[in-house]
Amino acid sequence: MIPPHPPKTTTAPIFRPEERSLETDVSRRQTVRGGVSTGFTNLDEYMTIKKGFPLFVAGAPHHGKTQFIKQLLVNLSRLHGWKHCVYLGEDGSIEDIAIELVEIYTGQPVRHHDDKGGEVEGYLSDAAFTAAFLWVNEHFYIVSPDDADVANFDVETFYRWVDEYSVREGVKFDTTVIDPWNDLSMDLSSKGGREDLFLSDALKKVRVSSRNNDRTDIIITHIAAPYAKHRTEGGQRYAAPAEPYEWRGGQEVHRRAYTMLLVYRPPAPDTLRFGKVTFDTNVGETWLMVQKSKPRGVGKLGRAVLYYDKRTNTYSQNVLTDA
Repeated sequence: MIPPHPPKTTTAPIFRPEERSLETDVSRRQTVRGGVSTGFTNLDEYMTIKKGFPLFVAGAPHHGKTQFIKQLLVNLSRLHGWKHCVYLGEDGSIEDIAIELVEIYTGQPVRHHDDKGGEVEGYLSDAAFTAAFLWVNEHFYIVSPDDADVANFDVETFYRWVDEYSVREGVKFDTTVIDPWNDLSMDLSSKGGREDLFLSDALKKVRVSSRNNDRTDIIITHIAAPYAKHRTEGGQRYAAPAEPYEWRGGQEVHRRAYTMLLVYRPPAPDTLRFGKVTFDTNVGETWLMVQKSKPRGVGKLGRAVLYYDKRTNTYSQNVLTDA
């Protein structure tokens, strides 16, 4: 059993290692530096999820970053029993979000009709939907700022709501999600109008929130406008994956972030060429690119490939046989 951490000091917080010799010895024997599985064995090679540290995710519009995070959260609940408090500002109503989470959990269509009013084949039965809905209800809590009497929805407000609800309802959240980051209000007046200073302070709040609450706070943001200067072998124009400095916030995000994950959906099916390297892509192919990995032991830089099935709104490691 790891001994409890000594109480915080009111004097200068400077220590000689021998003052923590017992904790150090226990840590070297028992502590596992890596996090828990994402539910995808190929992605686990590059990224695991560790409480106490935030996860930053970016991607171009329609590349599947939000959908991937919902899949990740379902996996974390299925494998580890985790609970999530999520703001998904671009995913529609609470009802829409609940339906998609049920689809991800079951891997089956839930809606009786498609977007054009036609009947969907193989949708979930009423009994199966009820069971899956109860599972989603057990693991997911949805933040809806539109239902609150608040002038500004900023990062402080979000975390205050999470903390207040957690105390009032007695629920311990393992993750939170803010998606998209640019939905939050930004008051630059105290920073002389400088967005970089504001962003640095806000991202520090995210790091502190994860550490103090022993959870993984997830931030989803955008990249700079992609420039489609490349062409596939099939003639499609496309933009290359964004570099870390091309994330919204650039250097500040790169400095403050722990794990940085880029979600990139290449043109598919087709053939892409980057210099001397060629990639043959398949239907639904999505690249999960770890562009920064901290703390040590949770992962490494690299790329994993998943496949998105738009019929069931799910990701898997299996190549899809059709569109």
